[in-house]
Amino acid sequence: MADKTISPALLKRSGVSLRIYCDVTGEEKIFDAFLQPLRYKNKLYINHRPTELGFDTFQKFLMITSPDIPLEKVDDFIYKLYFGKIRLKIDHYEKIYHGNEPFYYWSVVSKEVTA
Repeated sequence: MADKTISPALLKRSGVSLRIYCDVTGEEKIFDAFLQPLRYKNKLYINHRPTELGFDTFQKFLMITSPDIPLEKVDDFIYKLYFGKIRLKIDHYEKIYHGNEPFYYWSVVSKEVTA
C-alpha cells in the first residue's frame, strides 16, 4: 500500500535543505527537497556550456518536495525561497495527488538573476 505522501526521510537523506523566508515577520520554514538542474536539448541555448545530454544553463531546476510545504505562499515579495544564500524563484508548481490525497509537489525553479 502506498504511503500518503513522499517520504520525509527520503527527502532528508537524498535531498537538500531549502527555506521559505517571510520578510515581514522574519518567520522561516526549513524543509528538504530534491533539486536537479534541468537540461535543454535544443540549440536555443547554444551559448551555454555543452553537456552530454544537451546544453545546460544551470539556472533552472526541478524541485520535488512534500505536499505540506506552503509553496503557494512564495510570492517573491514577502515570502522568498532560498537554497543557502541563493534566492530561487518558482516558475511553476503543481501538487500531485494519489487518489484524493496530496502526494508531493513538483516545481520548476530558477536562480534569481542579480544585476
